[in-house]
Amino acid sequence: MDAIEAVRALRVVRKYRPQPLTEDEVRAIVDSGRKAGSSKNTQLWEFIAIRDPETLKQLPAVSVYGKHLATSGAAIALIVGKPDPDYPR
Repeated sequence: MDAIEAVRALRVVRKYRPQPLTEDEVRAIVDSGRKAGSSKNTQLWEFIAIRDPETLKQLPAVSVYGKHLATSGAAIALIVGKPDPDYPR
């Protein structure tokens, strides 16, 4: 699949089955995100996997576009930090 085809085939899902994701499924998703490229490979991010149903139900309160998170099997929070001023550029 080329890049244009991948963009055109994008499917955004906002309704989920009420079943939790397995540990292996969550790890595979986080690992895929972790391998994404970053400027100069600085990787100024951390991933937090959220699987607790009660916590998932609270996420819409802190996200303007996150109403669908309340019914998801898991959510991945992406935390982005500031660049290290001592990192050579």
